[in-house]
Amino acid sequence: LAQSHFNSGNFYKVIDVIDDTFGDEPLLPEEMLAFNYLKAESYLKLKKYKAAKDLFLRIRKYNPHYRLVGERLRNIEELK
Repeated sequence: LAQSHFNSGNFYKVIDVIDDTFGDEPLLPEEMLAFNYLKAESYLKLKKYKAAKDLFLRIRKYNPHYRLVGERLRNIEELK
């Protein structure tokens, strides 16, 4: 559902769905990583760079090679 909203450009809805999911059920670490990455990408699309950076940093701390986390952090630094 969150990915569907992301694909449709409903980035605020992505964040809401993910926050609701975090509160509803315990998730596996891989699921948490995927949801946090999608949430960070949504913040990036909304130009909420601090929130995106904070999430990308948490993801990198857990797995520095996850998807494009390093590239995203460099892009955010260039935007400042």
